[in-house]
Amino acid sequence: MLKTYYTEINPTIEQITKINKTIGVCRFVYNLYLATQQEHYEVTGKFLSGYDFSKWLNNVYVPNNNMLWIKEVSSKAVKKAIMNGEQ
Repeated sequence: MLKTYYTEINPTIEQITKINKTIGVCRFVYNLYLATQQEHYEVTGKFLSGYDFSKWLNNVYVPNNNMLWIKEVSSKAVKKAIMNGEQ
């Protein structure tokens, strides 16, 4: 016998905002990783690891380009977006 459970969530306005920010930042980081990966490969002939990209993102890109809004969401979500780009 199979059972199905349906769960409904009713997030608050603040939670909806946080969810949307997280989705937007993850999309931005994923696309930035792919673009950076492509540029790095064209120049060096080697691929950039997710770990190296993460270090570059946090230590160079975010502070120099005033992209502090990337730090407003969970770092785990950002890391997962980078790891998804590696696949």
